[in-house]
Amino acid sequence: MSDIKDEDKERKQNLKNLFADRLDDLVEEKKESIKTSNKDKKESTKTSNKDKKESTKTSNKDKKESTKISNKEIAEGLQISESQLSKALYAQTELGISSLVKIAEYFNVSTDYLLGLTDLKSPKEDFKTIRKVTGLLDEAIKNLYSMNRKYDGTTYVLNLMLANPKFRVLLSKMMQYLLDMSNAGTGPYDDYKGYDTMSMQSMDIDIEKENDPYRIKNRKDLEYWHLFKITNMLQNITKEMKETYLSECNKR
Repeated sequence: MSDIKDEDKERKQNLKNLFADRLDDLVEEKKESIKTSNKDKKESTKTSNKDKKESTKTSNKDKKESTKISNKEIAEGLQISESQLSKALYAQTELGISSLVKIAEYFNVSTDYLLGLTDLKSPKEDFKTIRKVTGLLDEAIKNLYSMNRKYDGTTYVLNLMLANPKFRVLLSKMMQYLLDMSNAGTGPYDDYKGYDTMSMQSMDIDIEKENDPYRIKNRKDLEYWHLFKITNMLQNITKEMKETYLSECNKR
């Protein structure tokens, strides 16, 4: 019975730790966002008068120091006490449902993200659907969403690229490059071993021929060869995209 209680206690603490880590990241991101916003406002109101700039240099520096965002101000924005925020950041307490909802709303993330049920931050249902169907990360989905709203032609280009049958081959070559260049035991997909022989064979290089002009002798050579293959594939895809685009223009 005690073993079950210990496991339950450990599980709860692990959830607290995960929540604390994610909350800490969100707090720091918020502080950085506000700091950047304040800096931009300051830059936009700068005067061209050099004498005035020099006379206010010290006061501006003091003002900047005094306007740093503190945990107290974050707690006020969350409508919880500073001590509650501090305990949550150090995984020393469990916040109630209402506090959890306030945190999610303040940082514009989902409660599922805070609780560790998903890695997707966005609370938007369409984002959740995209993540479920494609496996794309939060930032990738945000970039796609932003591209689609700008109507600057980037979405059209992306469609042409994704529709090209060679695009998957390009991604495979990029994945092979990442695997080969990662240190053993440190990469997220490090089940892959023995980069030298396997990569050379996959790139149609005869590793038995000493006089092979493309013979790879070291890691640097391997990296250059990978990048050459990737660049070459990207050029071919881009040329085919151009042909598709011109063909569509001629039909109009």
